[in-house]
Amino acid sequence: MKKEVKDIRYNVRMTKQTFDIVDSFEGNSFTSKFETLVEHSYIEKIRIDTEIHESQMKLDQLKKEISEMRDIKKKLNQIERYIDSAIYSSQ
Repeated sequence: MKKEVKDIRYNVRMTKQTFDIVDSFEGNSFTSKFETLVEHSYIEKIRIDTEIHESQMKLDQLKKEISEMRDIKKKLNQIERYIDSAIYSSQ
């Protein structure tokens, strides 16, 4: 595998907490730990975005099913009124 050239230099100021988070990641240097953190965060973002999308699709399907069930309930209520009316009229 060809080693990637790291030609961007950037100095950053951060809190101790941020430093500790970066430092907790796997790597031989602060730069490699930071890269691991960024890659991990990016992969997690994609996973979470996918999960959100799938959940939204499920929610949309459930909303559709609820709407269909409400329509069925309205029709059943209407049938019940017709039957009650027919029974009342025949008495």
